[in-house]
This record gives sequence, structure tokens and C-alpha cells, in this order.
Amino acid sequence: MASYTRIDGANRILGIGIVWREDEDADISYLWLGDEAYAKEDAARLAAYRAGEWHMKGCWAEAQVVTAGVTQTIKSGGLWGIESDSGEEYLREIEEEERAELLGILESLGFDATAGG
Repeated sequence: MASYTRIDGANRILGIGIVWREDEDADISYLWLGDEAYAKEDAARLAAYRAGEWHMKGCWAEAQVVTAGVTQTIKSGGLWGIESDSGEEYLREIEEEERAELLGILESLGFDATAGG
């Protein structure tokens, strides 16, 4: 059973964070169902995956908020199936997109998203 901490009646954002998790149920079928022109590259990529050289992961943003005196966690929808060896610029872009989605959710729920996290 979840536990909640009562604080006060004001709606507020306590913090916003980005979460990354390994995607343990990733669909990598594109590595053997892909374009014949890339069969050699796909085979090498699949071998590297099976050797543990890279994996798939997912990302979402989450906020700890207080509403009606109860602390709760609200999350963005998340994005999964991200190759772990993707470039840093792409990974930061995903984080920003998830954060923007979460801020929109928070605003739709009446939180002042400019004041949190």
C-alpha cells in the first residue's frame, strides 16, 4: 500500500526530475525485419545487443506535488525503445520533450509550472 505525507492545503510542486530505466521488453525486431540493404549492419548491431554492448531504455519526467494536502507523483507519458548508445544531444532532447509534456500536464491540473522544479 502506498503511503502519503500530509503537508498543507496549498497546491504546489515540490520538484521535477527525469527518470531513465532499461527497457526490458524492447521490440528490436527492426534488426532482423529491416531493409535488405542494411542486413549486414543490422546483423552486427543485433550481435552487439546480444553481447550487452548496448540496450534499449525509456525516459519520463515526474513531479512530486502537493494537492489537497497530499503528496503525489505525476508523470509524463514517457518514451521507450531508445537505444542506449544514442548521442547525448538526442538524449537531452528527449528529456526536454518529456519535461515539457509534464509541465503541460501540471498546468492543466492547475499547478503553476513556472514555480516548480
